[in-house]
Amino acid sequence: MRWVAFAPPGALLLLLLFVLIYDLKHFKIRNNAVTALFVIAAIDLLVNDPVHTQIAHALFALVMSGLLLLFYLRGGIGGGDIKLLSVSFLSIGPENALLFCLMQMAFTLVFWLAARFDGFPSRPTSNGTALPFAPAIASSWAIIVIMRVVGQS
Repeated sequence: MRWVAFAPPGALLLLLLFVLIYDLKHFKIRNNAVTALFVIAAIDLLVNDPVHTQIAHALFALVMSGLLLLFYLRGGIGGGDIKLLSVSFLSIGPENALLFCLMQMAFTLVFWLAARFDGFPSRPTSNGTALPFAPAIASSWAIIVIMRVVGQS
């Protein structure tokens, strides 16, 4: 395998670490980080996957973004999380979606339990307690990226 194929996943992992840490500290996901993740994910897809996979990933991300928009409109999830999830679905595709979602649920449960005992950042809201969701997204996405790289080598 060409070394160029490993550059986009490496950049994705570094940027996901930044997003995770920034959301933990500020409860925000920076737009420029999401844009950079989109560009890197698109390059990774173009460099490492055949056209039919590229189309499947793009359509999957589009459909999932529409569904996520419904959750956003009902106030169930923040706009930064929607953008981050939309880009993550472009990267992971339908073939890894179930594992991605299961990992997010597991990470979110662990983070929620940790927050209950003041071991994870949280803040009170009018609807209860808000947790930063990017750490669960970024951790799950990073594991999928690592699995794809290991499977390609």
